[in-house]
Amino acid sequence: MTPQSEPREPLEVFCRPGGREILEGLCNVGFPGALEGPLKEGVRWNEGEKGEISGTRWSFERFPVIHTPETDPHGYSLVHECGLTLLHCGDSGPCDEIEKRAVNSQIIIVEMGVPNFVNSPHHHNPSDVIEMARRHPHASIFVTHNYARSPEEKRGFEPAEIPDGIVQLCDGDKLIYDDECNYLLIKNK
Repeated sequence: MTPQSEPREPLEVFCRPGGREILEGLCNVGFPGALEGPLKEGVRWNEGEKGEISGTRWSFERFPVIHTPETDPHGYSLVHECGLTLLHCGDSGPCDEIEKRAVNSQIIIVEMGVPNFVNSPHHHNPSDVIEMARRHPHASIFVTHNYARSPEEKRGFEPAEIPDGIVQLCDGDKLIYDDECNYLLIKNK
């Protein structure tokens, strides 16, 4: 085993206001002393509701979504200087805050946490995602936080039947973009 090298750039952790205290408390309970010394200096905390992402050409806005209130559910809208907008809906069911931002987003990452036969306002189901794609044909819809197994897996719930224009993301997939707002999803095969 080789020793880890010191990080060159601090890790920027984005969380809700007050989130640093909660995360540090959890780390101290699970891993006492782990956040002391070099690791403590290697983390830059960002508890802002909106702003710039350090060292990038991206800005962000954190917004409330629909889920169990105790989890403080939020999504993020990310905007590149070129105008490319990525909407990460977080762990949420359909809601006005997502719809308001989806209109101006080229990429929408949405969770699909339950199958159609489960009635939950806190998660999208396949029908919700298909309807979102219909309302926003200008956007690429990528599904994550999926209740079903990956198409290549043998165990777990069968993947939902979704139109070809909606992509179920899998571990290792990559979204590549350039400064002219072009983007490409590279699937991990």
